[in-house]
Amino acid sequence: MSAQIIVDSACDLPKGIIDKYNIKVLPFNLHIDDRSYKDGRDIQVNEVYEFIKKGIYPKTSQVSPVDIKDTFVEYAQKGLNCIYISFSSKMSSTCQTARIIAEKVQEKYSDTEIKVVDSKAGSIATGIMAYRAALLLEKGFETVAVLDKIRLWAEHIEHLFILDSLKALQIGGRISKSTSIIGDVLRIKPLLYVDDGEIKLLKKFAAQKGLLICFLGILRKRVLILKINLLVLPMLMI
Repeated sequence: MSAQIIVDSACDLPKGIIDKYNIKVLPFNLHIDDRSYKDGRDIQVNEVYEFIKKGIYPKTSQVSPVDIKDTFVEYAQKGLNCIYISFSSKMSSTCQTARIIAEKVQEKYSDTEIKVVDSKAGSIATGIMAYRAALLLEKGFETVAVLDKIRLWAEHIEHLFILDSLKALQIGGRISKSTSIIGDVLRIKPLLYVDDGEIKLLKKFAAQKGLLICFLGILRKRVLILKINLLVLPMLMI
């Protein structure tokens, strides 16, 4: 039985890939100035950036349970298995909500499988998993084999990124408002990474040059470790 790849809008996949591989994208909800938007449907990334440039930071909430249920039911009625690669469960409650809904839907459509996999990732890292999973399905891989790959990728994928401001961390409740203000006044820039699905601070820098040098150094080390893992774990290579 064939399967449908589902992912949420935090995946940041280009529309061309989404359309080419028929990847279903469920929208997160964005809340800006007392208005709510479906990410990628009612509002696009460039519009969100325009709000941020004006100092208006959007708040987010999980994918609508109704959207999740309707999507699972739609594909179950077509006789398709579902593989939902969710945004990290430590950054959003969407994953847990989707698992509860999947169990209920599968009780009615017992002939199909609905699997929710915690990507332990976000942004394009989750998108890469969805893209690679779609490629495997296109090559004829069975659902169980694709699920094994996704779970393996979730344990090994790397995130390393820099924020221009601490403001987003403050709004997300990860640091205090006073820390954010002081950090922005001193022009402190955080170097962040993801550990087991959770964003963590690696280092803080007051100088752009030092940050970039450190970033490149850490990146080289992690690429080297990944290359070693690829030799030891050939399953990662498709």
